[in-house]
Amino acid sequence: MCSSFSPLMQAFHFSQEIAREGFDWDSPFGAVNKVQEELEEVTEELRKKQSLERHKALNEEMGDLFLACCCLAMHCNVNPDEAILDGLTKLMKRYARFKFYVQERGICLKETSSKEISILWQLVKQEKASED
Repeated sequence: MCSSFSPLMQAFHFSQEIAREGFDWDSPFGAVNKVQEELEEVTEELRKKQSLERHKALNEEMGDLFLACCCLAMHCNVNPDEAILDGLTKLMKRYARFKFYVQERGICLKETSSKEISILWQLVKQEKASED
């Protein structure tokens, strides 16, 4: 594996390599199921009391989740580095609009519940969608 690739791309290329050898799902839905399984394992770890062991287990389970996502990307013919950059760009633009929205209304995020933030976030998303 060429170390000039990001870890995400290394995982993607390894997924392609082992798929060529027959270690793969029959369809993207097998990969989707694996992503869901790994997400459930992350969720199980999050329910445990904080500890060094939990942190190590979360690190491992998150790694498994990322690897499963790379397999899914391979099945979808999506470059994971491009996808993560596109997603990050979208998030940064949306967050800039969100930040302007809350500042314009004098809302302090640190004093706002996560439920209220989620509602505000959806309002900003809807506002942008209506502009398109």
